[in-house]
Amino acid sequence: MHLRVLFAQCRPVYPLFVGGSEISMHESLTLLSQAGCTCLAVGHVGDREDDLATWLTDNSATLEVCHRPLKGLHSGKRIPIHAEVVIRGSYETRMTFLSGYWKYLAKVLHEFRPDIVLSQLHGSEQVLRAGLEVNASVFHMVRDTSNPHNLIPFHSDIVSRDSFTAIANSRYVQSQLQTQHGISSQVVYPSIDCARFNSVASSRGSAILMFNPVPEKGESTIRYLIKHLPNEQFLLVEGWTPLEKSYWPFENVTIVRRTEDVTHLFRIAKILLVPSQWPEAFGRVAAEAQAAGVPVLASAQAGLRESVGHAYSLVENYRSPAAWLSTLETLLSNQAALETVRSYGFEHSKKFDQAKHLASLLAVLSQ
Repeated sequence: MHLRVLFAQCRPVYPLFVGGSEISMHESLTLLSQAGCTCLAVGHVGDREDDLATWLTDNSATLEVCHRPLKGLHSGKRIPIHAEVVIRGSYETRMTFLSGYWKYLAKVLHEFRPDIVLSQLHGSEQVLRAGLEVNASVFHMVRDTSNPHNLIPFHSDIVSRDSFTAIANSRYVQSQLQTQHGISSQVVYPSIDCARFNSVASSRGSAILMFNPVPEKGESTIRYLIKHLPNEQFLLVEGWTPLEKSYWPFENVTIVRRTEDVTHLFRIAKILLVPSQWPEAFGRVAAEAQAAGVPVLASAQAGLRESVGHAYSLVENYRSPAAWLSTLETLLSNQAALETVRSYGFEHSKKFDQAKHLASLLAVLSQ
């Protein structure tokens, strides 16, 4: 199927910004491109020339970056606000400075003439409205309902257009959109590169792994477990904020800097903990871990019920650190139970394989 697909958001896009939403969109655009679609992503690089210069210097060796007309970048000359950074990969990414973003996007839309316009997060209403002006079908990707930027388009007349569709990344998000905002949506689960994660599925690590140990994600729970399980080794991976050893002064804790490729972490993990205290829209890391053969123990709430999918992997009384300790100790002391959780999770992760994601996404886009 050949479609011309343009994705835009009023913030940096992958690979300048590597957030969960940006990675998910990057994977979708990559798969659409491989399926024969012509895809283009449009974002901005902010208005700090120094940041852009640093990024280009750090990445020019690994990316085919064409910056035009940024010839003055390293000579001290002022960069015009209409400057354009082009990154060519499986699809093309274009970025400009924030000051000239909306005028630039309008120009790109009229030149590219997309059949489909996708947006998410910041500036999504303006992006979708601009897409309607070039007679494209517009799709708003909703990856959680707690971020107000995801909800802005639902308070405009865009939702009444026949060419508008909301796409939720889980049935939980779909339900939230319907009950809280009266918005119907289609569910397209995130794409998991099962083949890549399956490559480490035979590994059996020794560490208890957790990503992004901030209060919303269960910081108090993981602290409780670290203190009560001094003979277990914990790996804590940075997420939203840097982690300082002085804030985690435990001998059984190793801090890992944020990384895009987490397969090496799954290789050395014996279990992944996802003790989130706020409602997770999906819980991508849980599905990735299961595809890598790592047992998962997660809070029994919201989208985690879908990404994990197994009752033995869920802590019902997830707000109680003591309940987490009891469940974790029981699981780690019973190798047969741990293998059952591992086996079920591995099979469940196939539900989110790239081929299924692509088929589901194309079905929605071509309606």
